[in-house]
Amino acid sequence: MFIGAAWIIIIGILFAAGVPTKTSIYGWDTSWPVLLLLGILYILVPLSVKPGFWSLLWALVITGLAVIFLVGFFVKADYQSPWTYLGAIPNIFIGVGSLGWIFVH
Repeated sequence: MFIGAAWIIIIGILFAAGVPTKTSIYGWDTSWPVLLLLGILYILVPLSVKPGFWSLLWALVITGLAVIFLVGFFVKADYQSPWTYLGAIPNIFIGVGSLGWIFVH
């Protein structure tokens, strides 16, 4: 999960620095503060709950969000742009990491 969250933060920083990146989810252009906030939340949420029911619930919510965002990156996407695929990779890491969190704890 941390790799995916760090990736989202890096994309947000690149976008803020003026590097042309794709930050569109479901055709909705996100801003760099939204990306930074999402990355920070993806890091803090798993660490903010005790292992048990609430940890399981948060991991399921994060996995669901990762799947929703993963599908969203390919809606109305330019399939020749590398950012279509680079934008989806952190959500794969986050989804797999959340599922790992569920099965480990």
